[in-house]
Amino acid sequence: MNKKWSEIKLVAYIFYQLHHNRRLEKMGIESKIEEVKSIKNKAQSDPKILEDVKDLVMAFGESDHVHFPVHGKLSNYLRILAGHTTGAITSPNKDSVAYEIEKHIRLGAT
Repeated sequence: MNKKWSEIKLVAYIFYQLHHNRRLEKMGIESKIEEVKSIKNKAQSDPKILEDVKDLVMAFGESDHVHFPVHGKLSNYLRILAGHTTGAITSPNKDSVAYEIEKHIRLGAT
């Protein structure tokens, strides 16, 4: 999506920050949420992912950042976020991959 932010790109940003910086910044995530919400073309969006990210930010509570490893609620929110993101990435591909396999089988049968 070029320089535009999507839900998937936002999740990648969160896990990248957690892995490389060993911390998450509440303000950084909140600003990226606003960028995602401003995208006009929402045809390929998954509202569950954005809600998961908002829940994650709410779990920060009064803290403006969290360090890795995260525990408790934050850990659960990250697991849920990863699960919904995996589903959002694989679901569109299942249909196109299945179609291509069927097409290949049909071509081989003739």
